[in-house]
Amino acid sequence: MKNYDELTKDLLARRDCYIADQKRKRKAALRAASSVACVCLVVLLGFGVWKGGVFEAKTPVASVSPIHNSDNDSTEQQTPNTGADVSQTQNTPAPPNNADTQDQIHFQEIEALPNTQSKMFIALMTGDFISMTRDEINEYYGVDIFPAVPDDLEIKTQRFGIYKRKATGELYYDGNRIEYVNADSSRGVSVNVDKDCMPFDFGNLFADIQTRSVIHGVEVGIGQTPYGELYAEFKYQNTGFRIFTHGLTAKELLGILNSIIK
Repeated sequence: MKNYDELTKDLLARRDCYIADQKRKRKAALRAASSVACVCLVVLLGFGVWKGGVFEAKTPVASVSPIHNSDNDSTEQQTPNTGADVSQTQNTPAPPNNADTQDQIHFQEIEALPNTQSKMFIALMTGDFISMTRDEINEYYGVDIFPAVPDDLEIKTQRFGIYKRKATGELYYDGNRIEYVNADSSRGVSVNVDKDCMPFDFGNLFADIQTRSVIHGVEVGIGQTPYGELYAEFKYQNTGFRIFTHGLTAKELLGILNSIIK
């Protein structure tokens, strides 16, 4: 059995070991805290630089026309021979060069077309559908909604009509979509129409556009993406039109618009 002096000496030794161990732990904790503080400081500095816009990429100047057609030279693609001036500048209207129509054409650069498969959240009942022929649907809208399209495109849509509730006869939907495509679906046109209003709004692309095109006195919003997609919206004879194309040239789109707006 240990005597008093040995017990005292043993307790003091344990105390010294405990104190030394605590000092080591504190040093390790301080080093870890310092490392974390340095990392946080770097993150904060980086965030401040990013928010300050030091490394922010500047928006490149859009090209004159991203649409290419191997059948025509680049000059013809950029300035279609339609009797109207073609401009890509949104805020600077192009002076018309057609004294009769006063047409002005402006192509607005847009990043991408909206998803045309978006749900409309309208319950269209099959039993309410009233089928119409092409002549009947044209008479209903008061305008020929079937445009003249390039020869390689064929109409895909064969069903036209409106929706009226059987019980009350209430008209609750009269929008139609007409689609044209070529043999391999690399080129196509989608014509969306609605009476007395614009068709279902997929993206409201032109809500803030100040400069619109003018074709035969009708204001038309025209846009194009870097991928060769084209878009147009307008209201004509109390019918709203939204037209989407892919694989077509600017000249071909203007031909489609001129075949509707007469």
